[in-house]
Amino acid sequence: MRIEAEWIDDVDGGLAELEAFLRQDPRMDDVPVERGRPSVPSTSLGAVEVLEFIATNVSLGVLANVLYDFLRRRRGGPQARLRLTRTDLPDGTRHVEIDLSGSPEAVEQIVRKELGDG
Repeated sequence: MRIEAEWIDDVDGGLAELEAFLRQDPRMDDVPVERGRPSVPSTSLGAVEVLEFIATNVSLGVLANVLYDFLRRRRGGPQARLRLTRTDLPDGTRHVEIDLSGSPEAVEQIVRKELGDG
């Protein structure tokens, strides 16, 4: 599955910091990470750049946990949010936002439910 990660309200280069964090985390060794342009309609407002992942149902949970860890370490507040978008679905795209309002287990469960294959 193809997943895009977008930093919501990124005003201080958070995407570059996130990319470096992901590349250093050993849990992400089997998940390719690339920079790319978002797959949003040309009439939409959105991020200029996103991080793209090719994930499986197994690595989707790992990805959710790593992203949550990054938010917790970097910001420490509930205002930090990432938007994940799955773009390879025949019926369009699905979105989910990750923030610090729940536990890591809850975040993983929500991401799996919203973006997973079932």
